[in-house]
Amino acid sequence: PRRKYTGCVSKAVGVSFGEKGNSVLTLKTKNGVNKPNRLVRKVQLRHVARGAKACNQTIAKLTEDQYYCADLKRAAQARLSAQAQGSIKKIASVEYKPKTRSNKD
Repeated sequence: PRRKYTGCVSKAVGVSFGEKGNSVLTLKTKNGVNKPNRLVRKVQLRHVARGAKACNQTIAKLTEDQYYCADLKRAAQARLSAQAQGSIKKIASVEYKPKTRSNKD
């Protein structure tokens, strides 16, 4: 049987949209049990500039080094890939409109 999203582990991984269309990887840490500010570690993933493959490697490195469950890693990578595809489509659909100056005196 394959474990998926086990509740007994106190570690969590999430991917959400950040500023400028990039994604933010959030990792729950054990250090901040009594300090809510340190409970979550946030890492900026610039998939617009670096590409989704490089960001997936970053997710793998960060989660494997700190012994997160493999199913959480795969779910985070899938979510990042979906977000990257959606943002690339948004970027491609934006048309370039040069600014024009109006000569009002």
